[in-house]
Amino acid sequence: MTRALAIASSFAVAWTAAATAAAIQVSATPVLGADAPSSGWSSYVVNIQGEGDGVRHGTVEITDGSGDRSRAHFAVAASDRVEVELSYRDVFGRGLEVVVRDESDRVVARTPVPSSRSRSPLLFDLGRTGRLESALRGERVPVRAGLGPWPPVGGAELVVTHAATDHRSGEPVLPARGLAYGGATVVLSGSDELVAMPAQSFAALEDWVQGGGALAVVVSRPEDLRQARVTALLEGTAVPAPFRGAEAFTEFEVVEEGTGGAASPSPAYVSRRVSPSEDVASRLVGYSGPSVHATRWGARAGHGLGDVHLLSFDPTAPAFVDDAWVRRSMVELVRSTWDRRAVLALSGAASADESRLEPVRRLLDPNESNRWAIGFAALLLVAYAVVAVPLTFRRAARRNAPLKALVELPLWSAVTLAAIVATGIAAKGGRARARHLSLVECASGARRGLAAHIRGFFASSARSLRVSARDPSSLLELAAAPAVTRTLVQDHGLSTLEDLHGRPWETLLVREDGFVDLGGSVSLDGDTVINRLPHALVGVVARAPHGELRYLGRVQPGATASIAAGSSLGSPVGSPTIPVLGPSKAATSLVAHRLEAYRFASPLDASTPGLGAAWSALESALPDSTDFWPEDRSTLIAEVEGADPSRTDSGLAVDRTRLLVRVIGNGEAR
Repeated sequence: MTRALAIASSFAVAWTAAATAAAIQVSATPVLGADAPSSGWSSYVVNIQGEGDGVRHGTVEITDGSGDRSRAHFAVAASDRVEVELSYRDVFGRGLEVVVRDESDRVVARTPVPSSRSRSPLLFDLGRTGRLESALRGERVPVRAGLGPWPPVGGAELVVTHAATDHRSGEPVLPARGLAYGGATVVLSGSDELVAMPAQSFAALEDWVQGGGALAVVVSRPEDLRQARVTALLEGTAVPAPFRGAEAFTEFEVVEEGTGGAASPSPAYVSRRVSPSEDVASRLVGYSGPSVHATRWGARAGHGLGDVHLLSFDPTAPAFVDDAWVRRSMVELVRSTWDRRAVLALSGAASADESRLEPVRRLLDPNESNRWAIGFAALLLVAYAVVAVPLTFRRAARRNAPLKALVELPLWSAVTLAAIVATGIAAKGGRARARHLSLVECASGARRGLAAHIRGFFASSARSLRVSARDPSSLLELAAAPAVTRTLVQDHGLSTLEDLHGRPWETLLVREDGFVDLGGSVSLDGDTVINRLPHALVGVVARAPHGELRYLGRVQPGATASIAAGSSLGSPVGSPTIPVLGPSKAATSLVAHRLEAYRFASPLDASTPGLGAAWSALESALPDSTDFWPEDRSTLIAEVEGADPSRTDSGLAVDRTRLLVRVIGNGEAR
């Protein structure tokens, strides 16, 4: 009877699991499109279809099979479908998989996820048609900024994707966080789409633009230019105006066919003249206003570190999409944006390269400041071996009782061992604590910027940590800890790392990427620095266009300083990024200037102890191709004094914080 009940119970459990699995169907795709390149954080929309009877509850996760995963909860009714957005940082390029679990943590559905590790320029169209994708298929972009540690072979392949459509509302499916646009170079949108999109989607798009993205806007209706969202992006108003000088915008650089291979390893770019047709030229529309400037594409307005372009044409419309000049202009817009982003340090920076983050780990690890304990313990061992052991046997010999040494020697050993253990405890401390190192990158005069917060957690026991993001726009990544798995929970608009288990006296690093409001701004106007933050700037190093590095020291809140009045640190040394044969067949390339923290580490440490070491550690962790000191714009780095008031973090006391800022001027031309 008992065996029959057991068999019946097993069949019931198996039938329930099978029924649950049959009641769930799942599919997933990247929000930026299946062909979108991966650069930093990527966002995926997971469609969960309920079938059968009742409401199904559970969790859905994206994982690469290593134990790391991003997870969210869901509930779906029968014959209904829900969409869940999950973000994942596929640093190592492993194949991704979506796994659905029920309330009992049983796997009820799974499906592979399209994943791309290529770094290519991406034009993302918020429209609902693939017309532009077909028109630009096979185009190559004559980029000069790097695609990694190697030059592009025959330029860079242009990827064009368009937004998917929500099955319920019919509206485009868009990222909920600005970080999810990280793989995009240019986003194309109609002004009517900007006005109609949900508030969260618009906030994410605006964050991305402020962080260095380029938004190309097709003005659907002239009245859209007066809408609050459009004027906020333009930082002013604009009105339609005649488009002048089309004949001046007919020269384009293109990739010469047959270059970039074994016979010609360096890509060669040649100049080609392409003119708009008479019909297209007659339809072009320009724009004017106090905050916009005429360009070959129409008009441009700066917004944070990014650009908003009002296009003089609609590249998706039948009247324009087949015109060679329009297609060439869109490729040129992608190229210009791609190369301009070389000045950004936080755009797409990797966080999982353990060797690059080692200086940051040492900076935040309390163990690194207690190396004296090793020397002291060594002295104790030497004293034990040189003094205690010979002295014990000598005393025993004098007393004519050699066996007494076997009694005293264990006592000396125990005392020495206790002293060494006490030294270790005193050095490491029994107190768990956290330390912060943050870098914010923003434009001159901007209150909001792209941020990377590196949070170090040190505990004397193998306790479990739960780390929450400090801002809804942020996402969390466990940095430089290959032996520790992580679960990133994304529920209710906030991301949280759960169940982090480190070894005793080990420091775990968590990187938080997102956007932050500084509560004020720093303005760079040529040679002038204006501190409009509520906190003082300390350890200020700045460079005016085409000038030398200058050390300014301290700039108080509300104060103005001249870069030329600072102490000279010499001129930064530039290094070419990609060797390219230009239109004149001469080798040309972009020039990147490293941070070169060694130039100013000593004066910074003298005024603010540890500040020079902090910049040196960050320089190692950030991309080598970053142009930290661009020639055509003012740039400033500094610490914002007292800007991070954190006292506790995830239940641990914070004993050291440091918030660094990098401010980039508008430049002479963009």
